[in-house]
Amino acid sequence: MTSQNIAHLRKMYSIGRLVPFIGAGLSVPFKIPSWVDLITELASNMPSQFRPVVQFELDHKNYWDAVECLIKYGGYDERQIQEEIVRLIQEKQVRCPSDDEHNYSDIGKLDFQRILTTNYDQWLFEYLQGDRLYPQILSQSSVSSHELVLDPSPKRIWHLHGNISDTGSLVLTRTKYKQVYSQEKYKRLFSLLSGSCVLLFMGFSFDDEYIRQLIQDYNDTFQARHFILLDRPSTEITRELKEKYRLEVIPYDSTNSGHAKEIRRILYEITATESLPPSSMDDDELFVEPPDPETKKDLNSNLFCKKIKLERIDNETYELSKDFFFFADKYIRKLRKKRFDERVIGTILTVCAMKYADIKRSSYNVHFDSQLFIDEVHKQFGCLDYGRLTKVIQECLPYDFENKGLIHVLADDWEKDIWWGENRISKDEYYAEQ
Repeated sequence: MTSQNIAHLRKMYSIGRLVPFIGAGLSVPFKIPSWVDLITELASNMPSQFRPVVQFELDHKNYWDAVECLIKYGGYDERQIQEEIVRLIQEKQVRCPSDDEHNYSDIGKLDFQRILTTNYDQWLFEYLQGDRLYPQILSQSSVSSHELVLDPSPKRIWHLHGNISDTGSLVLTRTKYKQVYSQEKYKRLFSLLSGSCVLLFMGFSFDDEYIRQLIQDYNDTFQARHFILLDRPSTEITRELKEKYRLEVIPYDSTNSGHAKEIRRILYEITATESLPPSSMDDDELFVEPPDPETKKDLNSNLFCKKIKLERIDNETYELSKDFFFFADKYIRKLRKKRFDERVIGTILTVCAMKYADIKRSSYNVHFDSQLFIDEVHKQFGCLDYGRLTKVIQECLPYDFENKGLIHVLADDWEKDIWWGENRISKDEYYAEQ
């Protein structure tokens, strides 16, 4: 589904209908304090006996309730909290030393005519290139929603929750949120956006209280598919966002490369007008190093390993399969690093899935022997033929052991019906064992 989603987003971008929706995560490189940091700082001035109450709400990610505690027990009023937050942001924010460390420069270079954000800071404006208008606070704007969505004007950034340039505009409390979002311009905005544009949420976590509330409030409006970038989301989170909030997840893994680099890669895939030719091979791509013992041990908890363990498959094959998975996963990352189109990767995996089904028909459905089945898959996958696609990946053809691991990459996905026999395990049973 990811390759199809990328293709859809690429189309929406090409016709000017893709709208980035930016959350606090993208401001982290500028040392902007998080909600937890801001509220904790304010709570430090409260009587000590009330601080645990605020901490309890923060631990449960109930930020609105935490702010209410500041007002109820800390002697603050809303204006004082707004002033303190402006002070803290101005005091702690720094200019990011390198554009490689953040994504505002990436977004600024691209052809997004309108950008929505719940952030209070103004760093994104610093990186917008081309014709641009000064950031505007939506609740105070006299621009019509129709003009906001459809007018091909210079680049605009719309702050939905206020901006530090206007202290009183900051949306901090549940009361302020309801006041702002009850305005007709907000209702009209999201109605028009959903009908003519696609939103791409970036810098939000799956448990962000504000964004969940926003989408719940406008649930009837969000009929079209919208998208959110998430770091290593679980299957449960992905399903919940899709079923409950109509949000399709574009996953990425920041483990080895960091958030900025992975989000940059996705933005490139979405905005590239055509696939770049593969770059010349890096020196480290010429050498093959096996996974270290700790990495192999960590793979034991993966879904594809559990599927092998369900059947009477020998330990040698089990350990070898982990090696194959390791190299295949690394190969897919290599293709992305070299900026191959996601459709290329999708086609490779589709070829693998079809080959698996063919071998299952001719092997397992005849002998009902899981060991013979997996052995035959490994044997035939070692020399997979990618047909017309071979020319496209000529400079980055997989080794036979990378080919063999692709089936285990597919088996590591709950959405793919890749099993080695009749035995099955439910998601609840699987996660209960983790």
